Formats: sequence, structure tokens, C-alpha cells
Amino acid sequence: MIDWKQIMEGLKTKSLPAKSELNIMNERRQDRIRGVSLNKFKYEWKKKSRIVVPLQIGVPFNPATGVPDDDFNTLSKWRPAVSASTAAKIIKAFCIENENAKQVFMTRAGVTEWDCSNPDELTDEDFKVLIRYRVPLVLTADTISVNDEVITGRSFPIKYSIDIKYDLDTGQIIGEKPLIAKIGDFMTSVIFNEIRELEDAIKLKDPKLYKGGNPNIAPASIPEANEKQFKEWRSSIFQGAIISSPNPSNFLIGFEFPLSTSVAMTTGKEPLPEYLQIAHEDLKLREVYFDASKKYRDFLAEHIGNPDLDHFWNLIEFDLCDSTSSEPSSNDEKARASADLKPSVPTHGFYDIDKNGARYPWVVSLMDALADYRDSDENFERKMAAFLATRIKAADDSLISAVCDRLEEKVPINSHYIRKETLAAHKEAMTAIYDEEYLAIVMEDPDALEGAAEAGAAEIADAASILADLKEESSDGIPTVEELTLD
Repeated sequence: MIDWKQIMEGLKTKSLPAKSELNIMNERRQDRIRGVSLNKFKYEWKKKSRIVVPLQIGVPFNPATGVPDDDFNTLSKWRPAVSASTAAKIIKAFCIENENAKQVFMTRAGVTEWDCSNPDELTDEDFKVLIRYRVPLVLTADTISVNDEVITGRSFPIKYSIDIKYDLDTGQIIGEKPLIAKIGDFMTSVIFNEIRELEDAIKLKDPKLYKGGNPNIAPASIPEANEKQFKEWRSSIFQGAIISSPNPSNFLIGFEFPLSTSVAMTTGKEPLPEYLQIAHEDLKLREVYFDASKKYRDFLAEHIGNPDLDHFWNLIEFDLCDSTSSEPSSNDEKARASADLKPSVPTHGFYDIDKNGARYPWVVSLMDALADYRDSDENFERKMAAFLATRIKAADDSLISAVCDRLEEKVPINSHYIRKETLAAHKEAMTAIYDEEYLAIVMEDPDALEGAAEAGAAEIADAASILADLKEESSDGIPTVEELTLD
């Protein structure tokens, strides 16, 4: 086992980082060595898997003092890249040295007593005090999505990374927004105008008001459409966008272990052999990633900190079991089956309620090995940054050119969804797409465009708000590139 005292000394001397130096592990971004490869969770018909999600500790203040400071606060948590149990021992040691820090942790936990005298041992009392600070391991990159087979060669959205920085407190962009992001905002505004037109047609029960021609929207059904139908149509319109506005892409990291046909970790009384393979090289092969979609986030939010469901310092477990009756044949069918997988509470989990602890002795060894695997990797965050860099291709000039050409073809400048507000709000993007056509329109009536600028800014904000709502509503229903678990 790695000695937590050595890690604590490294944190004190700052030879080890106590927060996300590269800003890829930061909850506020989730609301953006040599290359390293992580396995993508792969869909297989009838596959049954136990997923172990490693947990870290993130404290929104300096645990050595109990108060926020320039280094550690709600925007930049104290979050060393070690297991939750190791971080908990370090916090206990800090609280021995500083009574104020101890009192802050106790007050926040709602307890009046806490024995920190032995940092080498973690107790149920420690768990009660520190349980709220544990977070899943999620990596974040800022991206745009391109959904056009002519551009990407794929029939599903492909994400590209962009260099963009946000004020994590206000959500405002710091510095200049990249051109590709401005083009994505233009597309979102065009889509927003179509959605607003559809909404008006539904409210007035007049199908003639909607001129979008989306093949999934039946005009005859507009007069009787309810809220559920409108949201489905709205989702369909957004799915037709060639490019998206900037969005954080979040990747959940876990370990995948097989289950028997009876959804157990054992065959008879013996564990499946994979649970006994705990060397670092064995665990490395079991490390996988998922798109951190709503179904996973909701499951983890419900379980972490729930005394009936959360029992171990370093992990949350769930099962992913395919129940599709017939084997999917096409790529689209496989993608849909993968997207339909839902995390479930294990029926034969690591925890045994009768023992109030691990179900089998070898479970303890496995959990110790998983903690040691994380604690022993001093270059962990740099490896994860390398993973993101290789996993998501950067948007470049050739992509911008291809997107502009495709938008000029598919969204003509005389589209009635490009309104004066749109022209005023997206000057740089529209110049890149339409060039002289756009400049000619601007020269015709520059004063009118200036007068529409304020309304154009409001249009961008409204479109962004709808996009955020739509992402939450449909993240489980739309297969993403991360869910397309195909070779």
C-alpha cells in the first residue's frame, strides 16, 4: 500500500498537486508523458458487467485551515489525484494540526464530536464527517459537435475540442471565442428561430405557420400537439444541426468486471477469476470510460452520500446488463441498444448488509488494489490530459472550412430563419460562411443591423438556454459517439 504520509508531505511541499492543475477534473466545468489509451465501454449483446466508479475527495476550502483561500475554494477545490480513503487520512492529519479546520468539518457534517487522533485508521465516524466531499472521477473537455456525414464520414455526431476558457463563477467566456464556436452559435440561433416558429404554430394551432419541413414533424399533427410532442419535435430539429454551440464533454471513468449469467461475481462459491487479478497491469486493462450522460450522473447523485446505498470510501458500484430480446444487427440498432443501457443497483453487490461490510474477503483485497492503483500514479492527471487530447480531435482550419462550405449549401443566406437579429449577432461567423453575400446585405442597410444587435444578443442567450434544457432532456435518448461502442 502507498504511504499516505508521503503523499501528505508532497501536498504540503507542493511537489504533488492538491487540485486539478490542468483543469480537467472540476465540477464547475462539468455544468470543459506519452499518449495514454483508455478502453471505451463496448456494447455486446446480453453482456452483464459490474462497473466500479472510483471516488475522489474534493473540498471547497483549504482543509489545512478550514477556510477558502486563493488556492482552494468552490471554483478550485482541494482535490489531490489520490483515492478518497487516502485523502481522508490526510484531512484527519490536517485536523490534528489545526483545531479550526476540525471544527469546520464537524459543523458542516452536523456533529459535535470527531476523534481524529489516529489518521492511519478510518472509522464510521470519519465516513459520516467526510462522506459529502466524495466525487466521481469525471474528466472534462470543451467541445463542439459536428453532425454531418459529408464532413466527418460518420452518421452520428463527432466531437472536436476547442480552446476556450470560462469564468467558472459567471459562466462568461474569458478572452476571444474561437471562430468555430461562433459558427456553432450561429447554427444554434438558426435552429432556435425554427423552434420558435414551431412553438407559435402549436400555440395558434395553425400548421401553415411552420415552414421548416423537418421530416419528423407532421404538419397535420400540429394543432393537437402537446408539450411532450413539442419537446420530441424540438429535439429532432436540434439533431439536424450541422454544428453545435460549445459544450463541456464529460467522461466518467470506471473499472469493468464481468458478471455471471445470474448477475453474480461468483460461480458457485468461487469468485470469477477476473476479481482476483489485482496487479496494476490487470486493473489497467479493466479501466473504461463512458460519456457522463444524465443517466449516470443521476445514479451517482442518488447513491453517493445515501446511507442506505453508499458503503465504501473509494467506490460506487452499479451493473450494466443488456436485456435486448433479439441481437441488434445494424450499427444503428447497436448504438440504440447501447444508449438504452441503464445503471442498476447490484443484486449481488460488494456490500453485505448482514455483515455490515464486504460480502467476501477477496472484495477487500480488490478495493485495496483499486485504491493503490490510483495512489501510486504520480502522473495520473497528465495521462488523463493526454487521453483527452487523443480521444477528441482538435477543431482546425480544415474543419472550419468544411463546416462553412456545408452551411452555405444547407442553410442559404436567404433562409427566413436568418433574421435581422441573426445577421447582427453573428457577423464574424456569417462572413466566414457567406463572405460577399453577407457583406452585400450589410452594406444595403447597416443602420438596421446595428439596431438589431441587442435583439440578436438576446436571441443567442435564449437559444443557449433551450440547448442546455434539451441536452438534459435527451442525453439518454440520443446515442453519442461515446455510446457507439463499436469497433
